[in-house]
Amino acid sequence: MIPARHIGLGIALVAAAALAWWGPVEPDEVAQHEGRAEPADERLAIRAPGGPARAVSAAAGDVTVESIRPRKAPPPLPEDPTSVGGPFAARTWDPPPVVVAPAPPPPPMAPPLPFTVIGKKLDAGGWEVYLAQGDQVHVVRPETVIDGTYRVGSIRPPTMSLTYLPLQQVQHLSIGAPE
Repeated sequence: MIPARHIGLGIALVAAAALAWWGPVEPDEVAQHEGRAEPADERLAIRAPGGPARAVSAAAGDVTVESIRPRKAPPPLPEDPTSVGGPFAARTWDPPPVVVAPAPPPPPMAPPLPFTVIGKKLDAGGWEVYLAQGDQVHVVRPETVIDGTYRVGSIRPPTMSLTYLPLQQVQHLSIGAPE
């Protein structure tokens, strides 16, 4: 049995041979068939689909060659070929990023209270609170200023209010319930 590929190649060979034998007519052959003998370079063979070939004369006076027109100069390329609009610029279909204005900085806040409550005592003049700050111990009453930074406001157990003087912010410290 002959493979289908060989059959297809055989058909293509026969078709190529038929085209070579009965193929297009050369200009010299057209002139000979019409009884005129003109050089092939002055004649053109035109074959209409389904019709006979006919010769067309191309005399030297019938053909004109126009002069070459200079082209416009291309626009200058940017110095950086990857810049916007350059031929090698990066392209993307993503939308441009949304520009978000930075949030204003938060207002300044007083630092956390650096005090630890050691104890408290009720005297005839009011409450007295004992605070530790690192190695120092402070005995405070209302309106006492500590290191020029904090001023004691009111002492009403279970809380005591302190004002951070640089920012005038009031903070509260738990001192425990009255005994």
